[in-house]
Amino acid sequence: MRIAIIDIINQDIGLKIILPDAEYFVIYDEFNKDEALKRYDINKRYDIENINDNNFDYLFLIIPLFNIHENSYNEKIAKGYKKFLEIIETNKFKKVCLFDNYDYDYDPTLYSNTDKIDIYFKRNYSKIINYNKNVYPFNFFMFGKYSFMELIEERKRIYNPNRINRIYFSGTLFNHIDNNMKVYRNRNIIFNDIYQLLHIPRFINNVPFDNYLDDIYNSKFSLDLNGVGEPNKRTFEIISQGSLRLGEYNNLKWCFDDDFCEETIFKTANEFKQKVNLLLNDKDLYDKCLKKQNEIVEKYYNKEYLRNYLLNIIKS
Repeated sequence: MRIAIIDIINQDIGLKIILPDAEYFVIYDEFNKDEALKRYDINKRYDIENINDNNFDYLFLIIPLFNIHENSYNEKIAKGYKKFLEIIETNKFKKVCLFDNYDYDYDPTLYSNTDKIDIYFKRNYSKIINYNKNVYPFNFFMFGKYSFMELIEERKRIYNPNRINRIYFSGTLFNHIDNNMKVYRNRNIIFNDIYQLLHIPRFINNVPFDNYLDDIYNSKFSLDLNGVGEPNKRTFEIISQGSLRLGEYNNLKWCFDDDFCEETIFKTANEFKQKVNLLLNDKDLYDKCLKKQNEIVEKYYNKEYLRNYLLNIIKS
C-alpha cells in the first residue's frame, strides 16, 4: 500500500509508527520532534506537491478538524486543510481518510465541507452519538510533544509487584466551558472532595518525564479525571505503566470491544470513595481489576493490533 500521511502541524507521529512504510508529510511545524523522528528513522517531508494518485494510492490526513470552524479557528490548520482539499479534488485515490484528533466528540462529517473523504477516524468517539456510517473510533493519537504510540512502544511496563499503596494524581485543574458546543468539564468538583485521599507530587512541572512515569509505575492506583476530550494523555500514561487506573466515567468508545472493570470507574466523589475502599480492602478484587486492565493493554495497545484494525476498515 502506497500511503501518504499529511500531519498539517506535525501533531502526532503515531500513525507513521503504526504504518512505517507510509510517507509522512508536514505543512507547518508546531513542535520540535526531531529526537523522536530520529529514533523511528522518520523522514519528515514538506513537498506536498508530490502527493498525487500517481505516487500514492491512499491519502491520510491528521487534523483537529474543529479548528477550521469559526468557533475554534486556527489559521495554519485552515490553510493546511485548504491545500488538502485541493489535492483530493484533483486526484483519485483509492481511499481518503481523515483522522480527527480534536477534543470534542462531534461527528466530523458535519465539518469537513467535502464529500471526497471516504473514511473518518475519531479520537473522541462517543457511545451516545449517532455518527455517519463512515466514522470509526480510533483513540490512539492526540497532539503534543510526544505521541501515545511513543509511550506504548518505548515505555510500556505493566508488571510491578512492589507498588506503593497510594492513589497518584498529577494533572491540571480547570473548569472548561463551551456554551456553543455544550461542552462542560470541571475537574474541581470531584477533586475538591477527594484530594485528601490522593498522593499529589510537588513541583511536578520540574520533574523529568521518565521520573514522572516512574512515580505512576510505582503506585498501586492512579487517578484519571476527565480531560476536555478523551482519551487524554493521563489515560495512556497510567495504563502504560500498569498502575490501576481509577477513571472518571465518560462516554468514550474505544476501538476494541473489551472494557475496563466497572469497579474502577466512578461518576461522583462518593462513588470514588466507595470503590477505593473496596479495592483497598479486597486484594482479590484489586488483582482482578489490574489483571483485566493489563490484558487489554497487552492485546490492543500495540502497533500490530492497531495496524490490522485500520487496514481492515480501509480495505473493506
